[in-house]
Amino acid sequence: MSSGAQIGPQAWLAARMREGNWLDVAPDEDIHPEIVGWNRTLVHMHQLAFAPEVRRRSEAGSLPENFKIWAAQRMQPRGGDPFVRFNEEVRGVPYLRTNRSVKKGDKISLSDFSNLEVFDLHDDELDSGHFTIFWTGKAWVGSFDFRAGRAKCLALIEKALIFVAATRLSVTNHLAEPAVDSLFTACELLAKARLILLHQPADRWKSHGRVASEINRFGQLGNVDIAFLEAFNRLSQIRNHAKYATGFNAEPPGSEEIELIAAMAVGLKESIGPKRPLTVPAESP
Repeated sequence: MSSGAQIGPQAWLAARMREGNWLDVAPDEDIHPEIVGWNRTLVHMHQLAFAPEVRRRSEAGSLPENFKIWAAQRMQPRGGDPFVRFNEEVRGVPYLRTNRSVKKGDKISLSDFSNLEVFDLHDDELDSGHFTIFWTGKAWVGSFDFRAGRAKCLALIEKALIFVAATRLSVTNHLAEPAVDSLFTACELLAKARLILLHQPADRWKSHGRVASEINRFGQLGNVDIAFLEAFNRLSQIRNHAKYATGFNAEPPGSEEIELIAAMAVGLKESIGPKRPLTVPAESP
């Protein structure tokens, strides 16, 4: 459908703005070419998710009188269908920076969201991707994270760190074979976490070969750290011999390799954990 580019971007937006503070953009409509960046993302999300949900609720008669959107959220559960929340339905943890003193329990206003620093989902919804916006009275601000399965990945990473600790203990006690097996297990758990973030159902795979094949495939696409892949592949090649073969004298993993895997685990955990500000002021007594 024509984008209506013969008119300016502001006129294009004004023609589609509805009283409920939402943009009525048709599913097959081209967005004005001069609407770019964050504004284009907002228009596209209205087109993709928010406008269709307003229409659906309107047709069902479930919209309250004088309905107006001041918060909107598109949720994408891992392995489930997406759904939309409006206003009080929106869930998550916002961190705002205000120019006034705020105590626990104090009310905040929508204008405070103009200083939104960080927003993330509650821990019980971290497996879902989301796109969340708030109206400040002048503009939309928001946050999004479309990665899937973050809660599942965090659990896998915690287990991987346990096997890294087991590797160190085995090396200290000169147990090369358990050290190899433990570090391979840590690598495989981290590989599964990486693949889940890439929207692969790796936690349901039972085959070592499937995990190895897929993590290497994504590595060839530049989505996985090369040093990690080299360590994973080396351990994959010797792990069965170290664990099952009689007369095989395994070399224990070196400290550099162990620390590489440990650092990968910690870094991945920090990158996908619940988002928080770099500094959180201490709560007043």
